[in-house]
Amino acid sequence: MRPREQVGQFTVLAELAGGGMGRVYLARSPTGRTVALKTLLADGADDRRRFVREVECARRVRGVYTASVVDADPEAQVPWMAQEYVPAPSLKDLVEECGTLGVDALH
Repeated sequence: MRPREQVGQFTVLAELAGGGMGRVYLARSPTGRTVALKTLLADGADDRRRFVREVECARRVRGVYTASVVDADPEAQVPWMAQEYVPAPSLKDLVEECGTLGVDALH
């Protein structure tokens, strides 16, 4: 994916993270809502089933400390899921900058 590419209704702005099975992008909806857009790279049947299950589970989880699913198409040629974007440093960056986090930081 490259900036300005469309995934569903979302326009990719930048890549946030990547791994063996997928990538996460910063993207924007037509109304200007910013989301974290996860795409599946692997194309095996097991990977697709796992992604479908992940979307189903993520849709059921709700709470003030949880990024909810905005939209998803796990059956698309390139399966994807858009979740609320929370602008914050990664846990890796936070630990590298601040050191080991204490119990208070978890709450």
